[in-house]
Amino acid sequence: MSVLNKIRSLFKFGYVSNIGGDEGNLPESQFIYHGQAKDIVTIYPYGFSANAPSKNMAVIVNMGTTDQKIAFTASGLDRFKNLKGGEVVVGNFVTGDFVKFNSEQKIEVVSGGSVDITAPAINVNGGTAITGDVTVSGGLAVSGDITGGSVTGGTVSTTGGIDLDTHTHFVSSAPGSSNPPQ
Repeated sequence: MSVLNKIRSLFKFGYVSNIGGDEGNLPESQFIYHGQAKDIVTIYPYGFSANAPSKNMAVIVNMGTTDQKIAFTASGLDRFKNLKGGEVVVGNFVTGDFVKFNSEQKIEVVSGGSVDITAPAINVNGGTAITGDVTVSGGLAVSGDITGGSVTGGTVSTTGGIDLDTHTHFVSSAPGSSNPPQ
């Protein structure tokens, strides 16, 4: 057997036939190749973790004996398509959620559900536009102007306890006080 044929025999195409457990150090799934089903350790690049779904394509590498195989999963049909040079997408083909680093220096995050961020502090440097309702649980400190809109469903008061809904001023040129804000 020539060296080239030996190298070719190391690599085979297959697909995930049964999703394996992901509790151990390395995920293991069942793969089908050349009509055979075999449990094979699946390798992902550093920093990426996944458990490939059934029917996902894989490159299976024979590392020596018939029991020493590893698989690198790939996705030909379910891959993110029409990417420009240099663009990167990390996503879930089952849910359609993804993060895209596009060629215009923009990062897109798309999720069909909620997006949760947990950190001791989150800093946003730059203009921020929000479309939709905003709920704040906890304090809100604002430095700068607040413009537009109105406050509904509660009262607004100063740190000194002045209720801005009912606050009046003494009027020296006429008897009494001014009317509250309208």
